[in-house]
Amino acid sequence: MEGWLNIGGWLAAGYELYATGLLAGCLGGHYLALALYLYSERRPPLSQVGRLIEVLYGFVHPLLYLLVFQQSFFGAWTPWPLTLLQWSAFLAYWIRRGMGAVTPADLRQRQWAARLALGVIGITAIRDLGVAAFTRPFPEELVIGLFLFPLYFIPLATAEQNANSPRPELWLRGPPSPWRRLVALCALFLAGVLGVGLLWRPSEDSARLQVAAHRDHIQSAAREANLDPKLLASILYVTHRNHTTQVGQALESVAAGLWRSDEKSHSELATAFDPSLGLLQIKPVTAMTAITIRWNAQPRRSLWIPSKSYREVPLAGDAYKRLALAPLGALPGPPQPAGKGQVVASLLDDQETFRWAAFILNIYATHWEATDPGWSIRQRPEILATLYQLGFNHSHPKPAPQANDFGRAVLAAHQSAWMRELFD
Repeated sequence: MEGWLNIGGWLAAGYELYATGLLAGCLGGHYLALALYLYSERRPPLSQVGRLIEVLYGFVHPLLYLLVFQQSFFGAWTPWPLTLLQWSAFLAYWIRRGMGAVTPADLRQRQWAARLALGVIGITAIRDLGVAAFTRPFPEELVIGLFLFPLYFIPLATAEQNANSPRPELWLRGPPSPWRRLVALCALFLAGVLGVGLLWRPSEDSARLQVAAHRDHIQSAAREANLDPKLLASILYVTHRNHTTQVGQALESVAAGLWRSDEKSHSELATAFDPSLGLLQIKPVTAMTAITIRWNAQPRRSLWIPSKSYREVPLAGDAYKRLALAPLGALPGPPQPAGKGQVVASLLDDQETFRWAAFILNIYATHWEATDPGWSIRQRPEILATLYQLGFNHSHPKPAPQANDFGRAVLAAHQSAWMRELFD
């Protein structure tokens, strides 16, 4: 997986260069690009300049906006229907734009894709302006809006031009070139391979063999945390059987490379990317939250984040505060707060990932026992698995907790004959 992590690191370096240029452009470069684009529309010799600006401001920046900036700055104001609409408009526009237009029907499709993009960009701009006005004091939101105005207006202008082209005959110039056909076929092939890879699931036998292969690691980690080894084994089985693929793990490793590159959370990458990693699909921020809970549970410790690397650790929520104050005692884990690179490396280590899972599950069990010994969930695999999937801020001790689908699947595996035969 180190190769995929390195790819993530290279992407992070490219992003850093782009982000530097994006900030520098606020000093006037974005307005210069806007002026050049509007001027190039009326000067055919400058059409290549206009296309370059369209690609930069209409493709590169919107792509990074959807992947990074929106998640970081507007995540709480982005319902999933809006995200789906944004990606649909982005893909429809650029697929249709890349295919060109060789017939009147092609031109109409292109115009409809551009009109969809036009509407979605407008909705997004209004949402962003409203959030800025609501969360930023005046005149700070006005200054930010003036700096970033071209980032919204240039995509609007390019979409409007394609939606209402005054000279549609410019797009009717015969069949696409061979290279364009080749690129389109390669893109379709890669999309198909990626889709199949993400949908493929391991067989029942493969999942069982995975559990058997890590039997010693499971027993060792469970013994350290005073847990039933069948709980860890069942989580591994359900995760491997229903939630992971080879392609998915590769993409998660690339995302982890991006995440760990933003060590101090200065570039927004750590906010946008928090992938599930390793055999047991643990998020790095979840692991760092567990470290922080343990750190704050020590005697005479107040709620405190160990370093800037822990900025993504959530501090809000009654459950988290009660966890931090619970008498957790000695738990396995790093003796000192680990940095992002150390956390990623340990989650991808086949032995350490079981210790992380046991560490996290033991925190849940200890938290409920400290709240009320009669509410102990240490022998409730379906509840511990549910909390394992939902996260720390969903841990609210109560007398009659309910399991979710993941918890019920883990319980079924926990009670299976082959699991008892392997661990009892």
